[in-house]
Amino acid sequence: MKLRNSLLAIVFIAFGTIAAIAQTANTVTIKGSIIHINNKMQVNDVSEMKSLQLPDDERTFIPDSTGKFSVSFKLAQPNYFKIGRNVLYLSPGDQLTVALDYNKPEAAVITGKGADANNYLRATPFPHGGSYLEAGKNIKKTIALTIDTILAISKVYEQNLAKVVNVSPKFREYEQARIKADILNSMEMTRDYYPMKMKLVDDARKAADEDIKRQTAPYIAQYSKGFTNPDYLKLEVYAGIAGDILDKNDKSPAAMQVKDWLNAEDVAYKIQHMGSKDEVIAMKPQVDAIVNPQYRAVVTKTYSSLVKFGNGDKAIDFTMTTADNKKIHLSDYTGKIIFVDLWATWCGPCIAELPYMVKLKEKYKGNPSVVFISLSIDDDRAAWKKMLANIKADGIQGVADRSSLNDYSVIDIPRTIIINKNFKVAAMKGNLPSAKQTAVLLDNLLAGAAK
Repeated sequence: MKLRNSLLAIVFIAFGTIAAIAQTANTVTIKGSIIHINNKMQVNDVSEMKSLQLPDDERTFIPDSTGKFSVSFKLAQPNYFKIGRNVLYLSPGDQLTVALDYNKPEAAVITGKGADANNYLRATPFPHGGSYLEAGKNIKKTIALTIDTILAISKVYEQNLAKVVNVSPKFREYEQARIKADILNSMEMTRDYYPMKMKLVDDARKAADEDIKRQTAPYIAQYSKGFTNPDYLKLEVYAGIAGDILDKNDKSPAAMQVKDWLNAEDVAYKIQHMGSKDEVIAMKPQVDAIVNPQYRAVVTKTYSSLVKFGNGDKAIDFTMTTADNKKIHLSDYTGKIIFVDLWATWCGPCIAELPYMVKLKEKYKGNPSVVFISLSIDDDRAAWKKMLANIKADGIQGVADRSSLNDYSVIDIPRTIIINKNFKVAAMKGNLPSAKQTAVLLDNLLAGAAK
């Protein structure tokens, strides 16, 4: 009997060990530190599904006062992610130790299982900065020299990629595709950055644009040829140029899937930026018409979330932090009309709205039935406080993690949210302070409140 019990114990231990190994094999663990950030962080999915879904709280972590953190999560297959400004390629079973600088992604120190791929990614160029143009830094005196610079930089990336070891063939394929996509993006973005850097306006700008198109056309044709692959949509830069390089007459399965993704992205964008549930509900046939089952499932989930909460529904409470570190809640102002202006220090259009917000507050100054909240979603709290001091901001000033506003689908800013006196949503995506309709809505709400 003792022998039998011992054997059973060994069997249970063996099964437990196998289960633990299997669990670890499907788990990614990242630990270490991050500086120049003091906010809730997230390991953000930046694959082709990013634009099809709403923000969520998955894979979040909060660094301690010294910047140390640890986060673990399940992962079924390799994918691209971001922590702050660092692009990561994570595979099931990766265990990374990192030292990240939010302001300097290239200065990251990464060790552990999966480190080689992610150390290479430290130098990933920024698509919205024109990739190899580096926000205009690499624009040269002539268009030809600028093109030569783009191609020279791409060669350096190819050489650096060739030196990377301990990476999968798929990762190498993706990164080779990224280099090609970055070339295409750089060529296209030259049309924006070259005239800006050269300070060209009017006819000179138009002439330069035509010249850029003429000189970049052969390279765009060269690098676009045979470059249609839905798998490359995992790369942010490829997703951004996919519609431009796609042959509209191409009926191949790969082209049809890319076209389907572009349609799914368009549908997702529209429903995420609609102001009422009725508008979202009217989009259901377009959601159902998405062909790829994975794309359709993700957009359907987004649709379902948006029709659950919108104008006329009871507002969902959230917490803000003031400049002196006090916690306040949206619900603290129940019984008043609440105007929430969402902004950030890095958002140019938001800064442009600030004077209008001042005028709007002045218009209703002394009215106890309406309250204005300027709510920043800045990660850099120090930059936010400095901005408040510089503009001599008054009234209610708060800051919150974007993830704490997930119920309100805060995809982009500037943005306003207006709550009526019954703590119900009057405008999920209200007009901006500069819009004439904003005061009209507030006056109507105040008139209703007075009845």
